[in-house]
Amino acid sequence: MKKIIKLFILIFFFSFSYSLAIEKRVTGYADDGREAWFTFSYSPDDVFTLSFAGSGEAAGIWITKGRLLDPNNTLCFLLRDDPSQKLQNLIKSKFITNYGFGGTIKVDPNNTRSFVKGEITNTVLYYFLRAAQDSENTEEYLQNINCN
Repeated sequence: MKKIIKLFILIFFFSFSYSLAIEKRVTGYADDGREAWFTFSYSPDDVFTLSFAGSGEAAGIWITKGRLLDPNNTLCFLLRDDPSQKLQNLIKSKFITNYGFGGTIKVDPNNTRSFVKGEITNTVLYYFLRAAQDSENTEEYLQNINCN
């Protein structure tokens, strides 16, 4: 029984320590109910920007190469209202299974473009950011989120 308790304490400590770490690869973000996007940099030459629109004509996830949302650099576009439900299936089968029901990721408050500074809490952004953290580069990231 003592071993189980020690194991739970150890897991809690590592989970708590990890949650306090600031994700330094997020070089820009907004997460305040009006805007939901982040820019992620694996290296100076390997950068992508992800934008999430929860409503509107093109609601869904849009990922572009580089630091700007340039339609000419689109890498992936997952529509919320796609009949194949690719986005919904990704969230249900991969993200919830791997990352639970959301959380918070601490980021550099100096990189924000919104009122809420220092953390990403939007569940969809959280899932896609966690997938970015689990990938070695943008190409692997796109494979991991079924955008290849």
